[in-house]
Amino acid sequence: MPVGEARPSTAYRRDIDGLRALAVLPVLFYHVDLWPFSGGFVGVDIFFVISGYLIASIVGRELAEGRFSIADFYARRIRRIFPALFATIAVTIIVGSRILLPLDYRALGLSAAATVLFASNLHFARHSGYFGSAAEEAPLLHTWSLAVEEQFYILFPLLMLCAVRAGGRTRLLLGAVALLSFGTALLLVDRAPVLAFYLPFPRAWELLAGALLATGLLPPLRSRWAAQLCALAGLASIGWALFGFSGATVFPGLNALYPVLGAMLILHAGQGGSAVSRMLGRAVPVAVGRISYSLYLWHWPLVVFWTYRTDGDWRLREQLFIILLSLLLATLSWRFIEEPFRRARRFTTGRAFALAGAMMAAGCGAGALLYLS
Repeated sequence: MPVGEARPSTAYRRDIDGLRALAVLPVLFYHVDLWPFSGGFVGVDIFFVISGYLIASIVGRELAEGRFSIADFYARRIRRIFPALFATIAVTIIVGSRILLPLDYRALGLSAAATVLFASNLHFARHSGYFGSAAEEAPLLHTWSLAVEEQFYILFPLLMLCAVRAGGRTRLLLGAVALLSFGTALLLVDRAPVLAFYLPFPRAWELLAGALLATGLLPPLRSRWAAQLCALAGLASIGWALFGFSGATVFPGLNALYPVLGAMLILHAGQGGSAVSRMLGRAVPVAVGRISYSLYLWHWPLVVFWTYRTDGDWRLREQLFIILLSLLLATLSWRFIEEPFRRARRFTTGRAFALAGAMMAAGCGAGALLYLS
């Protein structure tokens, strides 16, 4: 990356963990039908922007310092993503054997195999819709977003390397791909909304929006007031989507701009400091943000199994119970699964790939056995 183009920083920012909380909690509240979070599903789009921003920051900095390694990059992703995900899949299969009817349990086997291969977005694009009744019987439906992110992680470092070899026009290349992706989303959202929702390319512009921000798309905010206004505009944009959207809203398409631009503005304002960033950087939002990945993983199977065994009419005590249980499981998962694997020094790059291979083989085998039995 040439001097003067992009100098991303990987310094820890508490407000980003807080923004993760702002992303995951509305998803949880939406799934338990908690008023007024009728548009809580846009939390996934906020996650996409954060992921693109952080990955571009990491890859850009390592490229600038001449120490980027694709193998090490993928190994870090394995340690970060695989352990908690495969634990969720295993527990879901075990619990599902006691709750689901045979045909639904067989379908769980197929979706588990697709999830293990990080192709669940393609699987659910063929077999269900996110807002349809079939979604309520798919305990691994939420892994579609993880598949989109993983597909992005596979291709994005290669895209950055191409930009470097092409003379370092990183923003130009990322911007061109983002525009093509956004145009594809607009084209599909009316003609094939399920494909616009699940396929990776119509969603790539959301991750690339974060990546472009990390490479210096927006000019630095020179004053405190500019940072405050930027953050407030971002918060208002996200709020409009959270409380104004519903399952009937045409999405993603143009409406996805609200959470995406909102997240970008909050991230950008956080670089210079703002009241919103300080609020997001407080202890409670940061704590929720740190467990956000596990919270996202564990909450949806709980919602599906609870709905499957009840009348599906949420009462306040049931909503609170699932929310608290999800937070408890997420905390345990983060403490005893995520952190040990992410910080363990013995998991070298080679061992990380070996662990991934073993997990994927076991997951595919279990899924195939369920589907064929």
